[in-house]
Amino acid sequence: MQFLSSPLEQFQILPIVQIHLGIFDFSITNVTLILTLGIGSVVFVLYSLLSEEGNFSVVPNRIQFVFEMFYELIFNMLNDVVGPQGKIFSLMFLHYSLLW
Repeated sequence: MQFLSSPLEQFQILPIVQIHLGIFDFSITNVTLILTLGIGSVVFVLYSLLSEEGNFSVVPNRIQFVFEMFYELIFNMLNDVVGPQGKIFSLMFLHYSLLW
């Protein structure tokens, strides 16, 4: 087992699969895998919110209820800080949902 010798080593971008086509580098790195897992989990959560007909269900299930509570938490927090004239809600919601 390899241990980190400094705290900054966790932020290194390491190639896992190296693919070189001419002057272009299409390597798969550790960051690529983490982003793929993050985007995949968001897609899975959004897909699980959909019912069999393809639209949001009228009676929310547990996952949809948690997602709506998180949405309202961020929305109310930004309204308290920025006010109703703030136009950054979608950007901040995306930021908080990806970092959480």
